[in-house]
Amino acid sequence: AVMNATVLQNYTIATNRMPDGEGFYVKVRRFYDTTGIDWYVVIIVDREYILGEIVRNTQQTQQDIDASEKQVDDDQKESKTMMYIAVIGSSAVMVVLCVVLAIRITAPLLRLEGEMALVAVMDLEGVDHVQEQSSLSEVR
Repeated sequence: AVMNATVLQNYTIATNRMPDGEGFYVKVRRFYDTTGIDWYVVIIVDREYILGEIVRNTQQTQQDIDASEKQVDDDQKESKTMMYIAVIGSSAVMVVLCVVLAIRITAPLLRLEGEMALVAVMDLEGVDHVQEQSSLSEVR
């Protein structure tokens, strides 16, 4: 026996929240058959039954994302610290190298300045003599 029914009204799915936070979905359809009897079909489904696993998976995924972001933040802080140490260390090495280079460059110039001061007053006895293998020996 197949019932001949026609849908008169289709009510939308409603989400209802209970005071304790539990929720459920309700769907109501109104049918009537050829004998004139009105029928209401009501479906009530617990929200946890439909969405429970999805909600749990979403929460777990969010926790995993938060943990990953925290790990990335910690790694970035550690990387920044290491970068600062490297920059400060390399800057200190560069300063030391510059000081050593400046001393090596200025020492002969200072010696030359002193000897030129002696030449200016015609005190040639105090002037260091140029060695024969030097290119300046040709000037003599």
